[in-house]
Amino acid sequence: MASRKESWTFKTSSTFATDSSVELCRLQTRPGQDQVCGMEAASTVIVVFGASGDLAKKKIFPTLWYLYKDGHLPKCCHIVGYARSDLSITKIREKTEPFIKNKDEAKETLEKFWKICSYVKGPYNEKSGYVSLNTELNKLADKCVQNRLFYLALPPSVFVDATQNIKEHLSDNKGWNRVVVEKPFGKDSSSSAQLSNHLSSLFKEKSLYRIDHYLGKEMVQNIMVLSRGPSESDDLVKSMGFIYSDTYQWDKKPNN
Repeated sequence: MASRKESWTFKTSSTFATDSSVELCRLQTRPGQDQVCGMEAASTVIVVFGASGDLAKKKIFPTLWYLYKDGHLPKCCHIVGYARSDLSITKIREKTEPFIKNKDEAKETLEKFWKICSYVKGPYNEKSGYVSLNTELNKLADKCVQNRLFYLALPPSVFVDATQNIKEHLSDNKGWNRVVVEKPFGKDSSSSAQLSNHLSSLFKEKSLYRIDHYLGKEMVQNIMVLSRGPSESDDLVKSMGFIYSDTYQWDKKPNN
């Protein structure tokens, strides 16, 4: 059997880029090794760190559902949420489904999707939680080679602890490992470089994927400079517009 490549792509849009995409992860299958359990050799597990958070319920779980519905996830795939909160996959489903569109048109498929999802409670900065999580992942492997994708929808303050524990306690599988770092990637050039150096000491670059929320932060911070700069800037800037669209309740931020 010839080798096969599959791509998972998150589509995003904004007023600045109406048709941009971010490649989440590329799965490579060796010859003769399909992504199917049972008679075949490999399975895939996606671990969502920060599963109790706003990002997970609004974006990550709905996107994983769309990928599942359209047949873009491996046939033998499990999704495991991990967070400090006292939750269950049923509660995560209740929080997520209001953000899933057209779910009534695929009720049976949606039920199958939630059956491949589970939840594990644990801390981000203690070995015990990761040991328990690893035990659950090994159960899901069911004697298959298991590929693991770790999606970090976490506060930047716990990136170092989380990635260190992932490396030490969740990387003993025989398949590949991928780490997706979501949220602001540091607060400035120095902190970003520090985090990059930490990650590169643990994982190969081809195993790391970064998604930064603040790519336009400096532009917004300097808006006063643009609007009140030299008079000749009037010839360069015709108009400015800002659109803020979010239903997030800032006074009810969840504890990831």
